[in-house]
Amino acid sequence: MADDKQYWTYELDKPMLGRFAGKTVGIRPSWIRRCQRYAGATGLNIRSVYRFINNGLIDRGKEGFDDEGLDGKLSDAQKWVLMYLFLKTGVPEYIQDHEADENLPNLINAEPEAEKSVLGKVTGTVADTMATASSAVTTPVKSLTDMVTGKKTTEKDGE
Repeated sequence: MADDKQYWTYELDKPMLGRFAGKTVGIRPSWIRRCQRYAGATGLNIRSVYRFINNGLIDRGKEGFDDEGLDGKLSDAQKWVLMYLFLKTGVPEYIQDHEADENLPNLINAEPEAEKSVLGKVTGTVADTMATASSAVTTPVKSLTDMVTGKKTTEKDGE
């Protein structure tokens, strides 16, 4: 099998430097293709796909997928990213129902509002990272602009 490796951040971004960019989750594109093939063979039942991923990309009851799956276990983060990448391909046309898909049923019991959810923490981290990256990009541009326009910096400006 080809050495097909991709790395994704915990925020589900694909870093340009692969795993050298920091803490990442390793995924093989062949896993995604196997999940897509399995979904097509089983009628796109999301529960079946979840179980298939959770069982190591094997389904002993489905021909063509009852052979060996993986030679090791997937981490919970790998399962999460694999499911994300599988679903990222979009909703297949044959299960789309525009009227039913736009219907928004209400929760019978209202969900309590949390001060900070797991996703809120992730969002905060992403926002902090984006602010830092933005600052790192704009500071040299501002300095170059000042140099070209001849603006003098003073100690008061912090330069």
